[in-house]
Parts: sequence; C-alpha cells; structure tokens
Amino acid sequence: LVGKPESPQCTDDIIAIVEYRDGTVLDVVRKVK
Repeated sequence: LVGKPESPQCTDDIIAIVEYRDGTVLDVVRKVK
C-alpha cells in the first residue's frame, strides 16, 4: 500500500455515456483492462 499508483489502462469499449438534460454529452465511461 505504499508507492505511486499506476494509472488505469482503458480499452476503447464504452460502458456508459453521461448526458445532460438537453442531450449534451458530458463524459464517457470506458472499460478498464
């Protein structure tokens, strides 16, 4: 539990899309390897 954590490696598979009420895409959630 010590040291610098590694950054997660994501794939191109989109799991979820975060949208605002008017349909604007705010963010996407990608699958982690």
